[in-house]
Amino acid sequence: MTGRASTLPATDGPTPWSARATYERLSSFVGIMVNGRNSGIGSLRTWWQSRALQSEDADARARAVHRLAAVGNERAVSVLVETLDDPDSAIRAKTAHALGAIGNLDAIEPIVSRLRREDDNQVVSALVDALKELDPKLAIPHLLAALVEPDLRGRHNVAAAARKVCWDLLDDIGRARVAIVQNAWKEVASLGAAAVQPLAQALRTDNYRARREAADVLGRITSFAALETLKTLLTDPTADHGARELAAWSLRKYYDAHLDDACRAQIAIVEGDWARAVALGQAAIDPLMETLADPDLDMRQHAAEALTAIGGPQAAAALGETLQNHHEGVEVREYAARALGSMPDSNPHSLGLLAGALRDEAWKVRQAAADALVELGWVPGNNTEKALLFVARELWEQAVFVGEAAVEPLVDALKYRAVSPAAARALLSVGQLGLEALLGVLRDPGEAIGIREVIARTLAEIGDPRAVEPVLSMLEDQDMVVRQAAVWTLEKLGWEPADDTQRALAAIAHEEWDKLGGIGPAAVEPLLAMANAGLAPRETAGALQQVLEVSAERLSVEELQALSVVEDIHAGHDLRSAELVANDSSPAHSVRCERVRELARFELMKRGIIAGD
Repeated sequence: MTGRASTLPATDGPTPWSARATYERLSSFVGIMVNGRNSGIGSLRTWWQSRALQSEDADARARAVHRLAAVGNERAVSVLVETLDDPDSAIRAKTAHALGAIGNLDAIEPIVSRLRREDDNQVVSALVDALKELDPKLAIPHLLAALVEPDLRGRHNVAAAARKVCWDLLDDIGRARVAIVQNAWKEVASLGAAAVQPLAQALRTDNYRARREAADVLGRITSFAALETLKTLLTDPTADHGARELAAWSLRKYYDAHLDDACRAQIAIVEGDWARAVALGQAAIDPLMETLADPDLDMRQHAAEALTAIGGPQAAAALGETLQNHHEGVEVREYAARALGSMPDSNPHSLGLLAGALRDEAWKVRQAAADALVELGWVPGNNTEKALLFVARELWEQAVFVGEAAVEPLVDALKYRAVSPAAARALLSVGQLGLEALLGVLRDPGEAIGIREVIARTLAEIGDPRAVEPVLSMLEDQDMVVRQAAVWTLEKLGWEPADDTQRALAAIAHEEWDKLGGIGPAAVEPLLAMANAGLAPRETAGALQQVLEVSAERLSVEELQALSVVEDIHAGHDLRSAELVANDSSPAHSVRCERVRELARFELMKRGIIAGD
């Protein structure tokens, strides 16, 4: 038989869809037959049969499953796998039986996946039967992996399937995992050491009953592996407190004779029995020190109190080590300092560590160390130590009385927002050295803006004219907010603007936007700085427009070019008070500067700098 060219007659109009489709299918079928590709017949049949799976008629879908099972090729399996999610439970069950009968091992994983989500008992039974017909040994890894399914019904489905399909093929660890899911605790216990790892995993689940039973079985196994697993869990920072409590309970109930006092102390800490921890004395120190880093605030506080109650050189040394360790959190170091202050038998080394903590980077730690030193009756050895102590306790008058030695601690205190104004006032009271120190910080552009602003305001409050010169230098600061703070401070000192640049800065600080047009070119630079910072966008855009309308001919080419490409101003923060801003109902969006750009370009065209449109 030889192939022939198509004899489908040509038509003037389009061939009807059904006729064309029928022709193409028949041509394909004939081509397959002519070339002897009989395997294609099955694919054609599979495709034809699978179309019925899209039917809304459940009976039609069921018949399609039956026909696909008879085809039994890879294409049929892939189609049937999708039908495992059919909304009709009877069709899902029929599909499972079909996949089992076909025997293609690729169906194992999708069948187990369906088990995890199935809620119909008949379908579950059909899925289990399918796994039996396929390869139970190959099903093992899929079933064991699915035992961690978060849905309780899904876990039980998988566990029941594992017991029916491959129980005899499982090792004891696998059997323990199945039995745990099925709450077969006696069976789990009978598996001995093989059950330890699965039980440890069960202790980390969110099912309290299962966790409690797991802890109890781990205790009853009484093996070295179980003991070590419980001890590890007891101190595991990644385990939640509930799991650690159950580990503590199991250890105390079943293994107490095998524990040392340090482990008993750890159990007491986890169970919140602080009196029992203290009663264990020196053995509790290391566990208590570890607890000082616990995320829970109450745990840290109780641990510090317990260390204080134990006392002794070892506890003091441990607390001192924590106080010195700047990798510890601020609160941990603070608790360590306060705990040392409650130990009447603290040694000279501890006092030295507390004195050193008066320079700690955290203000809370300094305060705690100062309070502890006072509690212990510490006597400063020199004026520097006196000043550090007074400053940390915020006793500003006493610090001033120390004199020159107080300057450095007071300057250092400026960086702490809570005390910086008081520290600045104290420095002024020290005398000339204090004033020079303040002015040095004020002049330093590398210092934080907040510190410089506090100093400037403090000087303004007392009306000290010596502040004028360093504050004037702040008018050239790159930060617009610093410039404005300088204007406010200078005006309190009786300063008057000496040139247009200073007048522009003063007008901006007072939000006198209508004055900027008359000031002219000197207002451009600070207004552009405000635009770049997103300050008062509506007012800034309006002021720039006003400057161009009044003084465009007085602006330099460079200024005009900068204005001709100025971007729309995206609101950053407002210059007005927080109360005014809170009551402002205007939307926080960008303000267009198109008019500013147009005016600047127009002036550039007038000067022949750029060509006109």
